[in-house]
Amino acid sequence: MYVKTDVARSLGAEINQQGGIYIPRKAYDYRKKSEVAARYERAKEENGGPRHNIRALSRQCGVGRRFVDKVEKELEQYGRVLDPGEVYRNREGPIGPGSKAIDEQYSFVIHLLYHDEPSRTLSNYAQWLEYITGTAVCESTVSLFFKEAFPYSGNLCQPNIVPYDKFRPSNLAKATEYLVYVAFVDPRHIKFGDEKLLKGRELFNRRPRRNLLTGVVPPVLAPPDFRNTTYAITGFCGIDTDVYALFFSIHESNNDATQFALDLEETLEYGVFKPGDILVLDNANAAYHCGGENSILEYWLWSRHGVFLLFLPPCCPELNPIELVWNTMVKRMKRIPPTIVSHISAHAAVIAAHCVLADVTHEDVLKMYKHSGVV
Repeated sequence: MYVKTDVARSLGAEINQQGGIYIPRKAYDYRKKSEVAARYERAKEENGGPRHNIRALSRQCGVGRRFVDKVEKELEQYGRVLDPGEVYRNREGPIGPGSKAIDEQYSFVIHLLYHDEPSRTLSNYAQWLEYITGTAVCESTVSLFFKEAFPYSGNLCQPNIVPYDKFRPSNLAKATEYLVYVAFVDPRHIKFGDEKLLKGRELFNRRPRRNLLTGVVPPVLAPPDFRNTTYAITGFCGIDTDVYALFFSIHESNNDATQFALDLEETLEYGVFKPGDILVLDNANAAYHCGGENSILEYWLWSRHGVFLLFLPPCCPELNPIELVWNTMVKRMKRIPPTIVSHISAHAAVIAAHCVLADVTHEDVLKMYKHSGVV
């Protein structure tokens, strides 16, 4: 027996209580099922019809009692044993932990719960499903439903915070006017500008895993001033292939009206804007950069460079593709291993941001234009 066990384990198999050989986490094949079914029918005939002792049959076949029970059920229901493909097609529902199928009733209840509170946890969905339908569904079933039931995965994500002012009638009218205007302009002549505050912690935002043995979160070495150092990035993007896809500059501390004017003037000197182009800025940021006088910037751009200044509707950052540039920058900075960043310098965030932004292509910006509805 010991020799048999050693040989079986050397081949990745085990010996069950009945002395049979099986491979862990793998079902018996159709040939073994047919063998058990034949012995079951033969034993039934020998007994004159009554059910044979299942435990004795399992010992004779060298399989577990549950396997014999499954064979018996298939013989009673179908008159024969089913091959694996037939078992899959004829099953009443998925088998295994968390695989209970979500039918239309459960789907409707989940949608109601979602629209009532999109930030519910999986356990909360399971609790309310049991309370409303009377059926207990585990959390993994709900998770699988959100991941695979529809074209878009329903995983938890950062909230899309929308201020109430966005839906004021006057702001909705401005948004409509803006969208109508942009729809009749060649998108190659539309350039977007904005600024982004960059902190050293942006570079150290990868989430490590706890130590499996101690439960301790591993430390990440960082420059001593990475929490307090703040930089400002001024950027302008466009899809005109004759000029830069993204022109940007990075400065320590926040931007002011003077610095923004210098960055914009440098952008004009590099030929990023051509006569007839439209520069789109956030209304609030433009007022700040111009000392509260948007008309000054508007007059200077038009009279000196032939560039028309257009302002985004209030509370509509989603219409500015350069916001997606900043999001892409943060995501790509996460890919840089902290062990490498900690050896660069105290200005690691600036170096990393510059490398990421320098790799932004016209194809990248075009995707962002499409996402923002410009194209």
